Amino acid sequence: MNLTRLSDAAIMEMVKNPCDGPMVEGGFSAESSGLFYRVRQTYTVSTAQPCGYTWWFPSFHGVGSAAAASNFNGFEFESATAAGFPTNTVAAPLGSGALTATGTPVPDPAYALLNSTTYVDARCVAACMKVEYTGQMSSTAGFTACVANMPFRAVYGGTGTNNMLTVTDIFNFAADRHRLDLDARELVWRPTDGDSLYRSPGNAAGEGSNEDFLLSTGTPASTQTTSVTPFPGNVHGMCFAYTGAAANGTISITITKVVECRLAPHSGIIETIPRVVARPKQGQMIQSIVEMLDKRFPNWQNHLVAMASSAVTHVSRLALAGSA
Repeated sequence: MNLTRLSDAAIMEMVKNPCDGPMVEGGFSAESSGLFYRVRQTYTVSTAQPCGYTWWFPSFHGVGSAAAASNFNGFEFESATAAGFPTNTVAAPLGSGALTATGTPVPDPAYALLNSTTYVDARCVAACMKVEYTGQMSSTAGFTACVANMPFRAVYGGTGTNNMLTVTDIFNFAADRHRLDLDARELVWRPTDGDSLYRSPGNAAGEGSNEDFLLSTGTPASTQTTSVTPFPGNVHGMCFAYTGAAANGTISITITKVVECRLAPHSGIIETIPRVVARPKQGQMIQSIVEMLDKRFPNWQNHLVAMASSAVTHVSRLALAGSA
């Protein structure tokens, strides 16, 4: 694909830099009939436990709360050891309880926007996860692992006790592992043709491939947490894990996504006519964008955001040199 047009170059930049890049129409297909928004959610992970992980699948827009509609697409787990894993049993369903036992859902940044009658459905065009240690400089012990292409089938092994990933499993799987320090890292989601579906939040299971339910939280003493997506092999997300962290530290995680939302037919809104743009057919455009990013920016999915610890080290060396 020849990225000579301004719009194509801007779309590539939006996919590469969802957090701060340009907001432009397009991405998945030659037709665009929705409104584009950038939404963001920031939460803090406490290192009260030395090990843990967080994963997020942005092509879904789940509720992200076990108490609301029992639907989630993001998850956080903490453990006393790297061999720990969350449970998913009838007694303790995945995502239904404490961080150190079943784990807890993470809110999706688009849910507040989409949980209304304004929009009928939406799809994710670009997304990123920024991870930054915000504790004391003297407490940067431990290591981290970042996975930019986490298969959903890897994090959800089905019902049962021993089918979920341990922290060690994620470290073994991750291509990028480094010391926990002050350098912020950013993971960028890799969209595929299968992510082009518009999903409707709140759809019940069985309504077809456009349902927005990725995981349905079970009820303790009644049911286990189950996956209700019909094509789990096509779902990929991002995952961050840590081990050996100092007690009582904090890690800030910011998840950002660009969504295309289609208006619902109510309140006197006139239908939106899809705008056809002179671009490749659906299924070709996003693939070409991603292939071009791979060629031009081999590490575009996983990179440093800030060089804080390196700057501190440099200043310290200068100070030592000056006192010599």
